Amino acid sequence: MAQIIESIPNISEGRRPEVIEACVDQIRTTPGCTLLNYSSDESHNRTVITYIGDAKGVEEASVKLVKKAAELIDLTQHTGEHPRMGAVDVMPFLAIKDCTTEDCVELSKVVGARIAEEAGVPVFLYEYSATRPERQNLVKIRKGQFEGMAEKKCRNRIGNLILAAERSIRLPV
Repeated sequence: MAQIIESIPNISEGRRPEVIEACVDQIRTTPGCTLLNYSSDESHNRTVITYIGDAKGVEEASVKLVKKAAELIDLTQHTGEHPRMGAVDVMPFLAIKDCTTEDCVELSKVVGARIAEEAGVPVFLYEYSATRPERQNLVKIRKGQFEGMAEKKCRNRIGNLILAAERSIRLPV
């Protein structure tokens, strides 16, 4: 694997192991992608997943993860301490090796379009991927959280996904 892109999505589930494992399995079973770690927090009702791969592997794993989370997580039944907007809340992409932040911006747009089309999940782009200045800051996008999405005309039982290319971490070649 020459090119390495990292993704660190957060799913809005930290209490039901069977749901967490079903979501993490989407990463485990994707060629070109390697699961590095995942950890759950019951009080936040959130799981953070870390995986790496080339652009195609990360794209496929990311889309599969969102589809599975959308199938299994209902935010109308969700409680937890952490601010959230979606079944998969955030999904940043970071350039690690043989790629750039611009490559991750492009990946976020491709993944976002696929998720919107294939899973029917509304997508917001933030950080370097933002298409408007007011969408760069994650805190501003999350304002109102899931419950406030009705005002933004995009509330459903699975919420929304926030995608981004974040600051790159470059490894020496």
